[in-house]
Amino acid sequence: MKMNITLLLLLVSFSSWAVTPKGKIVNTHHDFSWKIFKSVAQKNDNVFISPASLYIVLSLCFEASQGETRQQGMKFLGISPDQKGDLHPPLLEEIKALTKQKTVEFRMANAVWTDSAPGNEMGIKPPAPKFTKLAHSVYEAEVAPLKFKPTTEAAGFINKWVENHTNKLIKDFINPGMLENVHMALVNAVYFKGTWKEQFDAAFTRGDIFFASPSDKVKTDFMIKRETFSYLQDKDLQMVDIPYKDSDLAMTMILPSKESNLPAMIAKLDQAVLKNRFHSMKPEEIVLHIPKFTVTWGTMNLTSALEKMGMPVNGDFSDLGHKELKIQEVVHKAFIKVDEVGTEAAAVSAALMRAGSMPTPKPEFFANRPFLYIIRNVKSGDWLFMGQMTRPEE
Repeated sequence: MKMNITLLLLLVSFSSWAVTPKGKIVNTHHDFSWKIFKSVAQKNDNVFISPASLYIVLSLCFEASQGETRQQGMKFLGISPDQKGDLHPPLLEEIKALTKQKTVEFRMANAVWTDSAPGNEMGIKPPAPKFTKLAHSVYEAEVAPLKFKPTTEAAGFINKWVENHTNKLIKDFINPGMLENVHMALVNAVYFKGTWKEQFDAAFTRGDIFFASPSDKVKTDFMIKRETFSYLQDKDLQMVDIPYKDSDLAMTMILPSKESNLPAMIAKLDQAVLKNRFHSMKPEEIVLHIPKFTVTWGTMNLTSALEKMGMPVNGDFSDLGHKELKIQEVVHKAFIKVDEVGTEAAAVSAALMRAGSMPTPKPEFFANRPFLYIIRNVKSGDWLFMGQMTRPEE
């Protein structure tokens, strides 16, 4: 019997990952991150996603695949087919190391729920012992049965789990209607809270105009700081790293030149170009003006975008308890808040298996028009969260 697997991906703001010895995985993650970001950033809207969360939950899903499905999944994720059962330990180990840091608050949680109670109508078996062991030991995931009917109770259970693992920043992630005919769910949640290395003085925060477009002007609060930052300016853009306290993490803001705009800048960029720009940044004293902002993005279905990137949606996921499964939906939700103190962010990913005014020196970084931002590890280069700010809320 053909069944549908819906991958439900929930994300709230994130920071970046630490170094991994397998540079190929880092570069692949960058490529994956940039492609999925560009696919959702085409509309002129605020966007905030955690490619890292998506990457983890998809990796967990393809850990359960077999044969051609596994090879296609590892090609999609950019991993050599001979790494069976060992898709991402280096990367995951570094993320788990972040959760032990005291200077930033970083949490990650994974879960696999299957409707595998004895006598279930679809004949779903419990996940294979080898997959359960891997999920526990590598992904630190809880693997447990869950009754998906009535859908109201199942949705309430999943939403409560998401709330608890994102510091209550992500609420009502899924609705009962999304669980109709669903029999499996894979979920990843990440939460990050970091304090700026040098906090902004609220006394200097002041209202100004954000030019969402030539005809759309928004009055918003801008934080202002004169400081030495890692910085780059060329004919196309300005780029600045705003570091977090006692860590290698930073928020990198990328502002198109006044002669350009955000869509045109994004169209010219890719992960390799960004990497070269990052390496060219140098310490420089600037005056920084950035808006305070909060973004909640999603819940959005990313299945079509991921399928265009090469994700196989049909195949053998027999280690999850049924041989013929289909990835029907990949959904994602994320949150970020940026203010004078720092950043708070969270993200959740899930896979549902569905049957069927200071003295102003030059240069000045004035983010008063749409810009791109990435929370990353400046030492290793890993990206955790990405977003575009096109219009702050009034």
